[in-house]
Amino acid sequence: MSRASNFKDLTDRRFGRLVVKEYVGVHFQPSGQRKTMWKCLCDCGKEVVVKASNLKNNTLSCGCYKSEIAKEISTVHGFCGTAEHKIWTGIKTRCYVESSTMYPDYGGSGITMCDRWLEPNGQGFLNFLEDMGERPEGMSINRVGGAKIYSKETCEWATNSVQGYDQKMSSANTSGKVGVSSTKNGTWVAYIDCEKRIHLGTFKTFEEAVNVRKEAELKYYGWNKD
Repeated sequence: MSRASNFKDLTDRRFGRLVVKEYVGVHFQPSGQRKTMWKCLCDCGKEVVVKASNLKNNTLSCGCYKSEIAKEISTVHGFCGTAEHKIWTGIKTRCYVESSTMYPDYGGSGITMCDRWLEPNGQGFLNFLEDMGERPEGMSINRVGGAKIYSKETCEWATNSVQGYDQKMSSANTSGKVGVSSTKNGTWVAYIDCEKRIHLGTFKTFEEAVNVRKEAELKYYGWNKD
């Protein structure tokens, strides 16, 4: 079967729980794009055909991994209902459950959780609790500097002010500036997250809104984001 000149052989490479076994051809999208397809063997024993682009992004298994996450999230144990367990569950949901409204900005953009926090049968949560400790009053989990993985090395308990500073731009943002968005009538709204969301005003021009947002960053964070 013919292959493109830039073909990359993925045979025997591992992606999460999947090991690539053989090339099965090209799938043509309605748009005309070519998608290279590979037959993979999952650690659970099931074979599955996966697009190369999905293997390189966020496909970790034949689907058994997400099933385990869903089961584990719903498992009742002594920590269920605690703030720490809710936070750990929230991380897993937004990183791996595609139906989550937050998935596009997290799992969909390549953000993951470290293997230690993903161990099965409740051990992942216990590892999370051991690494991070109990949540201090008024704080939540924060990826320092917008790191692409949740782990002991990249996370901290932080106030909403620090969270607001480290906040990445949402995929829904079309203004190009965190904390500035357009309205239907053509004006611009500025806001900042610091303990709670603070509305900074509505402005006729984008430049005015950006300048007010920057002034607020100096006031509430102590420095500008850019």
